[in-house]
This record gives sequence, C-alpha cells and structure tokens, in this order.
Amino acid sequence: MRLFLKDFRDIKGDKKYGKKTFLVRHGIKATAYASALASIVSLLLILAFVNYAWAITMVLVIGQLLVLRELRRLIKTNTYKEQSPIIKRVAKLANGSVVCLVVLCGSRALFNEGPALSVLPLTVGCVWFIYVNNSKIL
Repeated sequence: MRLFLKDFRDIKGDKKYGKKTFLVRHGIKATAYASALASIVSLLLILAFVNYAWAITMVLVIGQLLVLRELRRLIKTNTYKEQSPIIKRVAKLANGSVVCLVVLCGSRALFNEGPALSVLPLTVGCVWFIYVNNSKIL
C-alpha cells in the first residue's frame, strides 16, 4: 500500500521528468483503489496467519475500514497539501496494525491462554486508532 502512496509527494517532478510511476500513469483514483486492494489482500493474509483470533481480527478490520475511509477521501483531493495529511493518517493506521500484531505475538509468548491474549491487542489497537483519529498533527 505504501508503495503506491509514496509517489504523491513527487508527482510534479515525476511528470516533469517523465518518470512513469503508477500514480502518473493511472491517476489518483486508480492509485487509491490499488492501495485499497493491496491493503485488503495483506489483511486477509495476516488474518489467516493469526488464525482469525477474534480480538486481533476485530482490531485489524476496524483499522482496515479506517484506511479505506482515508483512501476514499484521497480520491477527492487535487493538491499535495490536501493529500499529505491523509497519507500520513493511512501510514499511522498501518503502523497501528503492526503494533497490534507485535503485541499479539508478545502476548502469546507471555500468556499461552486466557483473557490477556485477547485484551492486550484489542486495547492497544483501540487506543492507537483513537489517537490517529483525534491527532492534531493530522
């Protein structure tokens, strides 16, 4: 997903110097859709890896929905000034998913079973997503 979104900051230079990035060739809408597809595929692979554990599945699906919301907003933009905060939010949401997966792995290492295995990733994920959605930086 980031592979597609990193090109937004360089689009003027890429066009000027004839660099044929995905964004230059296909535009904002197709780039947002390709990012969404890549994000969904990676989510499905991760969910299969964690054996669809309910807490992490819930956190990652919520994160995915928030990413899709941001990509939909990205389609409606015209300038990098509008796009930059959206791309930053997408990156922070993706980072939150990684943090939740690390917490899940740590929880599995510390607790073989029990509520902590579910509660820790769920709590971390919820706090992360609330932070990203309420961040003044974005």
